[in-house]
Amino acid sequence: MGIEMSNGLSLPQVHLGVYLTSGSETSNAVKWALEAGYRGYIYVLSSLRGSYDAARKSITKSIQASGLQYIDLFLLHSPYGGKARRLECWRAVEDAIDAGEVRTGGVSNFGVKHLQELLDSRPRIKPAVNQIKVLVRTDSLVLSYVPLPKSVKKERIVENGAIDGIEITLEDMNLLDSLDEYLVTDWDPVDTD
Repeated sequence: MGIEMSNGLSLPQVHLGVYLTSGSETSNAVKWALEAGYRGYIYVLSSLRGSYDAARKSITKSIQASGLQYIDLFLLHSPYGGKARRLECWRAVEDAIDAGEVRTGGVSNFGVKHLQELLDSRPRIKPAVNQIKVLVRTDSLVLSYVPLPKSVKKERIVENGAIDGIEITLEDMNLLDSLDEYLVTDWDPVDTD
């Protein structure tokens, strides 16, 4: 089960996050996720602390390290770095897509103003994904978000992938919506220029 993106490619509805896991934890988590029916996509996140050249080198290094011929989805990790850097790094993603190194480009933690800025620059390729943190997993499924739960425990990986048959009533959705306090517990990329 997947969600069709603006570029016509399909994105699986559930993923596995492995950020900051060790080699053996990562290997086991990926194996268990594949056994539980997760479809394999490789996510490579890049920060905006670099330049066009740094972003292109990061993409090439990721392809070489993974042993694959291309990356399914490459995300610019945050809007930090300023407008010029954001646009320069996006151009690197576009060039990687044109070169066949990346199938889909996206952004992560971009606010509305950052997305509008990118779209106003008239990019050759528009971002197909904006990865954001959503804390309520069932809510994200109903609203067609793609959750990225992180776990290295087999039981939890299987539970996170078991999304068929989840139903939430309108009353429960309204209750969940009312809980939004815009609570920022770490950093707030929406607040950056």
